[in-house]
Amino acid sequence: MALKEKHASLDDVRYIGLFSVIELEKDRKSREPLALGSARSEEMRVMSEVLPALRERGLSTFVKCNWVFMAPLLCVTERS
Repeated sequence: MALKEKHASLDDVRYIGLFSVIELEKDRKSREPLALGSARSEEMRVMSEVLPALRERGLSTFVKCNWVFMAPLLCVTERS
């Protein structure tokens, strides 16, 4: 995958339909997650910077541990 080659912290990308999750890691060899669910606030610093950066770029997303979840906004209108 070209993204994994370009970004050393990218561990995996999974998706079902339009819903996707990007998993980030500290070290590619050990595959240690960038942040664990039990991480202290200082350990979550990087992930807390990721969310506003993505939202500034127009993405509707949320972050949990070392995962970035994404789904496009769906607008449905009724046609007559």
